[in-house]
Amino acid sequence: RAARLVPDDALEAALQDLASSGAVVRAGEAHYDAAHLARALDETRRLVAQYQAANPLAWGMGRAELQERLGHRGTKARFGELLEALARAAAVGGEPLHVRPDAVRVGSADRELPAADRAALGKLESLLRAGGAAPPIPSELQAELGVGARFPAFVSLLEEQGKLVRVAEGVLYHREALDAIEAKLRAYLAEHPSLSMGDFKDLTGLSRKFTVPLLEYFDRR
Repeated sequence: RAARLVPDDALEAALQDLASSGAVVRAGEAHYDAAHLARALDETRRLVAQYQAANPLAWGMGRAELQERLGHRGTKARFGELLEALARAAAVGGEPLHVRPDAVRVGSADRELPAADRAALGKLESLLRAGGAAPPIPSELQAELGVGARFPAFVSLLEEQGKLVRVAEGVLYHREALDAIEAKLRAYLAEHPSLSMGDFKDLTGLSRKFTVPLLEYFDRR
């Protein structure tokens, strides 16, 4: 609208004046009415807080979902600029807004899990660590934890923390166990020109159930 009302050579100066007065806020190449931006911040806080309450294991609300819920029809890049502007505005007062490449969180930067969830998360890590090079399958882990349909969220959280690695569909490893296998593999290849499936089975003592997905994982690496 401003482009129609203000000559091109005066547009930038006019926008700077409006920004200086606090009437508009610049976010990247876009300019937003300050009052509209404040309402957008309130709505963002509400939506993200609602999501976090329903999904306590998630760090925050996914950016794509938030963009859709807010009705923002711009590009991902433009929405990212808007989020950064909202985070700066939130820092002035009220609950802070934390923006990551994949998600947005309101309040504390760190999630605060209920005691039962912390215990379940610790148990999952212990089970994977105890499994070593031959960890339990996901269905066994899920039954042991007793968290029902929330099991994938616990897996995602451990993965986010870098303690769990999805080697393949249905094959989950504790990072320490996987690193130990990788060390054996690297040591072997340092002394041999190649490695067969049989060599890898002898090296690790694992069955085909694990050797195939492991070799495919290391091949991708």
